[in-house]
Amino acid sequence: MGAKTTASPLDPLYALAGQIRAARSEADLLTVEEKLDDMLKLELGKYAKGALQPGDAAALSLAAHRLEHLIQYRRSRLDARPPGVRLNRA
Repeated sequence: MGAKTTASPLDPLYALAGQIRAARSEADLLTVEEKLDDMLKLELGKYAKGALQPGDAAALSLAAHRLEHLIQYRRSRLDARPPGVRLNRA
């Protein structure tokens, strides 16, 4: 039998980083922020019920902070571009 892999609560958060980097508008970033909020509510609910270890909760907090920083950086890049110019990557 193959080894069982355990999904980390951080996996979905890491996937958001690519969506942030690919965001082409404020609306895209708002969509990602809503997803982030939903994921955090879910995971913090698990923590409140004792279903999430304190170390995982701390890592979750660090990952969320990193994503917030990435969102702000992307937002600043989008705001800085001249009108009509497409921004491909962060």
